[in-house]
Amino acid sequence: MAVALLLHAAAIGDAEGVEEALGVGADIEQTSSTGATALILAAQGGHAAIVERLLACGAYVHTRTKAGDSALHWAAFKGDLASVKLLLDGKDGLVATKPSCIEAIRAVAAGGEPARAKLAEELEQEAAETAIKLEAERAVEIQRQAEREAGEASARLKREQEDAEEDQIEEDERQRILAEQEAVRQAELARQQVRLAGE
Repeated sequence: MAVALLLHAAAIGDAEGVEEALGVGADIEQTSSTGATALILAAQGGHAAIVERLLACGAYVHTRTKAGDSALHWAAFKGDLASVKLLLDGKDGLVATKPSCIEAIRAVAAGGEPARAKLAEELEQEAAETAIKLEAERAVEIQRQAEREAGEASARLKREQEDAEEDQIEEDERQRILAEQEAVRQAELARQQVRLAGE
């Protein structure tokens, strides 16, 4: 019930209905029979305020309908530049910076299936390039982390060795003192035995 309310409210731009559905725990990623999420339906209807609200709630921007359309495709198709910007700049959103990608968005705003397909192609290509860049950055960070951990491990081992050496020095000193004390005791015993023998 809550999901149906959310989908319907998003489709017609009913902000109060969206808030009501979210308030009762509606699944923001649930889809309609066509595979459209509330975010996609809001974009289809050109409801930028609803798009913004759903994004703020963590709506996933990459979901596509059974026909292969994303919220961004619909926002661009409708010429809803406010929603396009929100979807491009939102959390986990797509990042369109290449001139060809931006041009594809403009073309989609003018309408037409070929333009929508071109936009999808451009976005997927840019997403792949971004993924490669992020993977390279992650690899560098992993290497740096490994180096940091190796350095910390080396420093820890050095400290442990130094502590062990100090402990050994202390133990050697303790044994030396005990040996001296034992020698003194033995000497005293020997003197006592000599005195007893003389008596």
